[in-house]
Amino acid sequence: MKKILVLFLTILIMAMFSIPVFADTFTMGSGNSTATVELSANVEAKYNGASDGSSYAAATYNSKGMGRAYGTASDTTYIYYTSATGASSALGAATNSSAFSGWTQIGKE
Repeated sequence: MKKILVLFLTILIMAMFSIPVFADTFTMGSGNSTATVELSANVEAKYNGASDGSSYAAATYNSKGMGRAYGTASDTTYIYYTSATGASSALGAATNSSAFSGWTQIGKE
């Protein structure tokens, strides 16, 4: 479980640095920034960031996986999961941990 958690966080951090390169409409400073990125053939990530850079929420989804999206936000230390059909549909538009209302916190199953 620890290896999976470390791998997830590593992918999430790498994705956050690469999102501006891949997102066509990613702009900072004009409202909240949202980007959905296909990380590989079956993995997508969604990132919502506040325009002032003060907060973010991010989620990933593997279409060949267990049918779950995983996510976290800048104002929490928890990782959450939910049943989903994609990162975009699961995350919504919030830029903080309120994006994970109704999600399950890992370790509290």
